[in-house]
Amino acid sequence: MKKSFFLFIFIFIISNQPCFAYKDILVFEGNVPKEINKTYLLLKYYQIYKIIAPNKNPNLEPLRIMYYQNNSNQNFVNILPEWGGGGTISPNLIIIPCDKKPFLEQDFNQITCHEIVHAVLYRAYPNLFIPRWFHEGIAMTLSGEISFWENIVISKAIFTNSLMSLSSIDSVNSFGKHRAELAYSQSHLAVIFLIDKYGIEVISEILSFSKKRGFFWSGFKDALYLESEEFENLLRQHLISRYHLIFLFSDYYALWILIALLFIVASVFVFIRKKKKLMQLEKEDNLMDMQQKTESLITQINLNDNISNFNNNENQDEFEDDNLEEDIDEENNNLDEENKN
Repeated sequence: MKKSFFLFIFIFIISNQPCFAYKDILVFEGNVPKEINKTYLLLKYYQIYKIIAPNKNPNLEPLRIMYYQNNSNQNFVNILPEWGGGGTISPNLIIIPCDKKPFLEQDFNQITCHEIVHAVLYRAYPNLFIPRWFHEGIAMTLSGEISFWENIVISKAIFTNSLMSLSSIDSVNSFGKHRAELAYSQSHLAVIFLIDKYGIEVISEILSFSKKRGFFWSGFKDALYLESEEFENLLRQHLISRYHLIFLFSDYYALWILIALLFIVASVFVFIRKKKKLMQLEKEDNLMDMQQKTESLITQINLNDNISNFNNNENQDEFEDDNLEEDIDEENNNLDEENKN
C-alpha cells in the first residue's frame, strides 16, 4: 500500500515535468552501492524542492552523483574531512565515498538524499549565504535521518557544558569527528525545534525572507520576529530541558559509571548508619555502666550508714548500761549508809 502510494505521487510529479527529467536529472556515476534506490531519490529531489522553494520550478539541470573508493580515485582526495560521508562540491556535483563507515549511522540512500538537499539549497537560493547549521539541519531533517545517538551526543555536551554556538558550526569541516558529531546533532535538533514550533513551512519562509533581505539573520528576524541571540537562548533552554539526562540512561559506559557511583554512595550511607548505630549502642552501654556504678555507690553509702547507725546504737546501749550500773551502785551505797545509821 505504501509503495503504491509513493508510486502514484511519483507518476503524478513526473507527468508534470518534461519527459527528459526522469532520465537526466540525477546522474549516478562510479561505484554505485547496490542499496541505492534511484527512483526513490528522484522522488525525494522533487519533494525537497517543493518544501524548500514551493514557489519555484525545480532546476532540471543534470545533478551528477559520484560514488568512489578513496584508494582508487585521487581526484577527490582531501576534499572531504576525514569523517565526511559525502560532499556537495557544486550545485551540479555530489561526491560520496563508499568505502567509509557512514557518519551518524546513516545509510547510503540517506547520505545521497542529504547531499541532494544541499544541492537544492544551492540551486533554489544562489548567492545567498545560508549558515552551516541551517544547511546541515535541513539536510538531516529532509533526508529522514533519525538517530538516537545524536540525543546522547547532545546530552553529553550539556553535562560537560560544551554546547557550541550556532555560528561556530560554520567551521565544522575543520573539526575532529567527535566535535563534528556534536555540530551536526545540534544543527539537526535546531531545525527540528523550528519545525515543531512553527511548522515545516518555516524553512521556506526563512529562506524566502532571507533572499529578499540579502542576509540570513535579517530574513530570520522578519519571519520569526527573533534576533539570533534570542533564538540561540530559546534553543539552548529547549535542549537542556529535554536532553540533559538522556546519556545517563542510554550510554552503557555512563550507565555503569552511574551504577558504580550509586553503589559507592549507598555503601557510604550504610557505613555511616552503622557507625552511628555503634556509637549509639556504645553511648547506651556507657550510660548503663554509669547508672550501675551510681546505684552500687548509693547502695554502699546506704550500707555504711546502716553500719554506722548500728554502731551508734550499740554505743548508746553500752552507755545506758554503764549509767544504770552506776545508779545501782549509788543506790546500794546509799542503802548501806542508812543501815549504818
